[in-house]
Amino acid sequence: MSFLNFLIRVTFGIVYRVYFNRVQTKNTDKLPKDKPLIFIANHTNAFTDPVIPTIWLGRKMNFIARSDMFNTPVKNFVMRQMNILPAYRIQEGADQLHKNAESFKGAAEMLKKFEPIIMFSEGICVQERRMRSMKKGAARIILGAEKENDYNLDIQIVAVGINYESWNKFRKSVFINFSEPYSLKEFREQHKKNANVATTNLTRFIGEKLSKQMINIKSKHNDELVEQIEMIYMDESLRDGDLLRSKLENRYNFSISITEMVNRLDEEGSEKLITLKEKVGGYVSKLKELGLRDHLIVGYIESPAPISKAIARLIILLMGLPIYILGVAANFIPSYLSQSVARKMAKNIEFRASIKIVAGAILFPIYYLIQFKVFGMLVADSILFYPLLVASPIAGILAYHYWIDFKKFVGLTKLVRLAGKKKSQLDDLISKRSEIISMIKEGLKG
Repeated sequence: MSFLNFLIRVTFGIVYRVYFNRVQTKNTDKLPKDKPLIFIANHTNAFTDPVIPTIWLGRKMNFIARSDMFNTPVKNFVMRQMNILPAYRIQEGADQLHKNAESFKGAAEMLKKFEPIIMFSEGICVQERRMRSMKKGAARIILGAEKENDYNLDIQIVAVGINYESWNKFRKSVFINFSEPYSLKEFREQHKKNANVATTNLTRFIGEKLSKQMINIKSKHNDELVEQIEMIYMDESLRDGDLLRSKLENRYNFSISITEMVNRLDEEGSEKLITLKEKVGGYVSKLKELGLRDHLIVGYIESPAPISKAIARLIILLMGLPIYILGVAANFIPSYLSQSVARKMAKNIEFRASIKIVAGAILFPIYYLIQFKVFGMLVADSILFYPLLVASPIAGILAYHYWIDFKKFVGLTKLVRLAGKKKSQLDDLISKRSEIISMIKEGLKG
């Protein structure tokens, strides 16, 4: 591993653990270290997608990327240092395809040393919770590497569903759903007889396995409905089932059940889906009109005393105000600049989070160094200096959570006014919500 490779991995290991609130995985204990593995993952978040599994697996990983990512000497150097191999596509010209032989050979050498490789067979990055059609590049590389080694590598594939709570928001969660390893013996035998048939069949096999590891809303028209149902019913459903809401696998399984319900109703052309969309859409629109969120309605149903809750939250906010001010003062400039850089540089939204993270990884340390230098000049007492040294990043995280609590407090004040002056509207919201929950439960029964 090169020094640049090591430095980047260590740096982003820290940065990503700050950026994401929680990252949880499944089946990592079933991934052997003495077998050549190729991870096939869905692709929704640009450069973040390959980094996340690498960090949380804690293993040296290699990557295969489009050859146009190597189109300058600097890019080529950095990509090679990061153990990234180019894959040449027909789009780059048929005369370039012969160069894949070198990538096949490089991949085979990595796999011989049991160094896993991550690939994205969709061939395109789109921020949708939907699997796109599989491209044949991954199958060609896998079978090509096997052929270069007389079909003795025994490559196994692992399907990886990278499921984000949010692609672009700070301190959100990610659930990485690894499958068990799959043997490719059947396709090796096919490849000996007919390379095209084997490539097509392996591509189809990869798609089938990957679709089982991720949320796959089949119609774009239902994306918003699934998201709205998750917002309304997820926590309540997990609580009723005595399942931990903090366990991301439970939340993922709920999303899968809702997605399957919506997909089924859509395929059936059911009037129930149309009615559900109308009811949920009307309820959510009314919440937005009143400046409320669903969790406030749930809280009122469970304990109809919003004034006491608002007062308690206000006291906490007042106590935490000095920390919030410190956190904003110590972190606002690099945070603002990181987001500005991402908005200006990211031509596609899929790259925004990745650019923001990279910009933050550069700007925050520089800004902290400036602060520490100033602290050193102003604070002669080393006993005070070192606490100040670590206070800035911690205060920044606390300030973020303070802002979330403040928005909840504002929502509570609106709920208090609604309960006091327009209780009939609140009762109507509760009635609509109850009707929606009943419809969802009925739909889940099939």
